[in-house]
Amino acid sequence: HLNKSRQKLVLDMSNARRRGEGIVRAKSRVDTGKMQDSVTGTGDFGTDILKISFGWESFNPFYAPFQEFGTRTGITPMMAVFDAFNSVTAELAARLGGR
Repeated sequence: HLNKSRQKLVLDMSNARRRGEGIVRAKSRVDTGKMQDSVTGTGDFGTDILKISFGWESFNPFYAPFQEFGTRTGITPMMAVFDAFNSVTAELAARLGGR
């Protein structure tokens, strides 16, 4: 039973990572499409601590942090990763019964 529960949790987290990537892509600003093309995600399910991540790799593209968080000189924050994180976290919590 524990193995099936773990498999279900891994599947739920994998799906959450893909949903997170999709949300980030959808909220990315499009000029050349580089921000959308650069969205990536990973899952680490090999230990007792299960982890997922999604967004952009460090400075790829180099302007992603400026678009994500905005600047004092006029770029409005888009908060794509922040919003995606909140969305998939809420979905996972609901699937786990609020635990």
